Amino acid sequence: MSNNKEMKDFFDSCAPTWDQNEEESEKDISLFLKKYLPVYKGSKVLDIACGTGIITKKLFDLSQVDVDAIDLSSKMIDIAKKKYFNYKQLHFYNQDFVSFSNTGYDFEVMFNAYPHFIDRGKLKSTLVRTLKPNGIFAILHNCSRKDLVSCHSGVSSNISRNLLPVDEEASFYLDLFSLVMADEGLDHYCILLKKK
Repeated sequence: MSNNKEMKDFFDSCAPTWDQNEEESEKDISLFLKKYLPVYKGSKVLDIACGTGIITKKLFDLSQVDVDAIDLSSKMIDIAKKKYFNYKQLHFYNQDFVSFSNTGYDFEVMFNAYPHFIDRGKLKSTLVRTLKPNGIFAILHNCSRKDLVSCHSGVSSNISRNLLPVDEEASFYLDLFSLVMADEGLDHYCILLKKK
């Protein structure tokens, strides 16, 4: 992430109302994940930029094994830990992903967070380091690219960037990843990439 302090402060300030701003129901989010994310039982999964853990427990429901989740915002992580204190299978880390030391993931998932990773080069090298061979990196948004641009208008370029069409965005990774899926529509923006 670019300018960590500005990013951290921004998301710390958003944390108290973050869950209230999620417009989709729990059921709709679960159905969305099942449709676009091929997590299988036994998969080692990392929820990148997990926020308050909106999908972390759902990833556990799919994998049936412990799930790691990471976010730069300490306030987001505090809320996630409180929400899921009964789930010892969910491990929350308050840390920048590019300095994360855990490795060996089958799936690394970003749900509604990808535009906030300004430095795609650092992101790509971290993904390559932390994913297993043939591991999947999933960029998932349950809204359109147009909605994302509208949502982030007026936000500092140190906090968010505008996304390219899915094929163009995915092409940045194709030196080290193969494309599994690139699809966008009125209610989604999804890219799945497999580490070579």
